Amino acid sequence: MKRTVLLAFAACFLLAGCHRSVQNAAAPSSPGDDSQPTSRVILIGAAKFPASLAGVWENEEHGWILRIEKDGTVSKIRHTIGRADIQAGRTAAFPLINDGFAAVKPGPWYTQYDAAANLVTIEINIEEFVYHLGAGDVVRGSSRDLFIGQPPAKGQQTWTVQWISFPEYIASTSDQKYLDYKLPSHPGDEDQGEITFKKVPLPAGKP
Repeated sequence: MKRTVLLAFAACFLLAGCHRSVQNAAAPSSPGDDSQPTSRVILIGAAKFPASLAGVWENEEHGWILRIEKDGTVSKIRHTIGRADIQAGRTAAFPLINDGFAAVKPGPWYTQYDAAANLVTIEINIEEFVYHLGAGDVVRGSSRDLFIGQPPAKGQQTWTVQWISFPEYIASTSDQKYLDYKLPSHPGDEDQGEITFKKVPLPAGKP
């Protein structure tokens, strides 16, 4: 069941034009400014965040994009789940193919830099997501992802981190064989191993 639902879910987003940004699409909660804590930075033994991490970082294999500001805050991301583009503190809502729609509500995002250990930890929380895949199939849930690694050297264009992931998927199918079925997880599933981000140019016309 888990493999079938996730394959169907992933297939939706591999199709061209599967989703696009629409501010006023239907959402599980109020779109836009949610008045929630957004992105926070914790500096341990340091006055400033490492300048080498400021910029846009992409992992093409898993679909992650992190925009890290000079002060260390994460202002925007593209999430591995559904390849959804999300701004800190704002619910993203967008249509899908087959008359489906989706909404993703971010939780707080944290960045920590420990100078003594020379270690950066980024935590991305998604409080709630819901993907209506059309024909009555729905996947919803939440997620918590951590990226842990030493900051890149000055001028280095890649950043290798350990990825730890805690997603929760709840699926309902149109034939009602599964209603609010929580997909199981197993000890060790959270360890996604090392992944490498590549620094990419800021998209033209975007602040």
